[in-house]
Amino acid sequence: VTQGRNAPGVFLMREVENASDLQGLFDACHKVTYTRDRHGGAVPTSLQIEGVTHCMNDQVFRQYMETRERLRSRMTGLATQSAC
Repeated sequence: VTQGRNAPGVFLMREVENASDLQGLFDACHKVTYTRDRHGGAVPTSLQIEGVTHCMNDQVFRQYMETRERLRSRMTGLATQSAC
């Protein structure tokens, strides 16, 4: 675990134990899609994870959780009001 440069509270964790779970997610979700920007070129048929970096900013995550809880409380209040 290393602290990010010029960004207090940002921690980079280089080794993720369940990278195979992420590979499974990519395998299950990948879809071959031909788009105009390929100009007839090859389209990837799969994606291979070569490494995983977990980046977490405690302050931003805390703000996200607080906002999520405020919204959840507000939505619960609206559902209660409409039920009456």
